[in-house]
Amino acid sequence: MDMFKKHRFLKSQDIWQIGTEGTRPVIQAARAIDHEGRIRMKRVSNIREGRRAWIPPPATPLPHHPFQAMRFLKHNILSGLEAQNLIHKVTVRLPITTAEGILESERSAMRAYRRRVFEANKAGLDPPTEVPTPRSHQRMYYWALGPAPEVKQTHEESELRRPVTKEEVEAKMDEQGWMRAEKLEKAYHEAKALENELISARKTVRQAAHKAEREREKEERAQMLAQGLGPKMAQERRRAAAIASIEKYARETGEDVSDWIKELEEAKLPSNRYPGQVDETINPTRIDGKLSLNPGTPRANPNKARAR
Repeated sequence: MDMFKKHRFLKSQDIWQIGTEGTRPVIQAARAIDHEGRIRMKRVSNIREGRRAWIPPPATPLPHHPFQAMRFLKHNILSGLEAQNLIHKVTVRLPITTAEGILESERSAMRAYRRRVFEANKAGLDPPTEVPTPRSHQRMYYWALGPAPEVKQTHEESELRRPVTKEEVEAKMDEQGWMRAEKLEKAYHEAKALENELISARKTVRQAAHKAEREREKEERAQMLAQGLGPKMAQERRRAAAIASIEKYARETGEDVSDWIKELEEAKLPSNRYPGQVDETINPTRIDGKLSLNPGTPRANPNKARAR
C-alpha cells in the first residue's frame, strides 16, 4: 500500500522488486542428497540402467515472505486487490527506443503490407504501393491505486514521472478496504500454515503405517520361508496378479469373468522360482472364449534340449 503512495504507476516487476528488497530467495536444488550422503535416485524403465537422478519439485523462492513468488503475487495478491477495487490496471503509451523493438515494429509493418497485397490480389484489386508506417509507440500495463474508472484511458509517458499528491492519495485510498485485505491475507497465510502442518502430520502417519506394514510382511515371509512355504508364496502372488489382470479386463470390456476368477481361485499355479518343488505345471489356454487353467503338459524348453 505504501509503495502506491509514492509511485503513480507500478509494474508487477516493480512491485516485486520494491517489496522483496533485501531478501534472499531460496535456491532451487538440482539434486537431492539422501541420509547416506549419496545422490537420491529414481527408478525408471526407459533408460538402460533403470535409474536416474531424482529432481526435487520446484521450491518457492520466498516461502516466508507475503509475496512468496512472482506467480503468487500476480494471480493471488494483485488479482485479489483488483477484485476488491483497491487497485486497477492502466495502459501507458511509451515510445519504442530499443533496437529490438524498432526492428520488430518494422517487421510488423511489412507483415501488414504483405497481408494487404495478398487480400487485394485475391479480390482482383490493385495492390497498395506504400508500406504502412511502423508504429513508434507501444502499450504497457501498470497498476495504479484506486478503483478502475468508468471510461478507460491511455496515459502518456510523462505521467510516469509526475509525483503523486496527497490529495490524490486521499481521494483514491480506501482505508477500510485495505484493512479488510490485510486481514484476509493474514487469515489466508494462517490457514495455509495449518494446512501444511496437517499434510505433514498425515504424511508422517502414512510413512509409519507403511513401514509397519513392510516389517509385518517381512516377518511373515521369513516365517513362511522357515516353514518351507516358499513355493506357496510364489503361487499366491501369481494368483493375485492374474486375478487383478482379469478384473481389469472385465472393467474395460464389461464381460462376465466370474467363471474365470472361480477357476483361477481353485487352480494350482506354478512357481518360476521353485520349479523343482511344484507338483504340476499348468498351461492356461483359452477354449471357446473362456480361460481354462486345467493341468496340461509342460512346454518343452529347446535350450535345455540342446544342452543335453
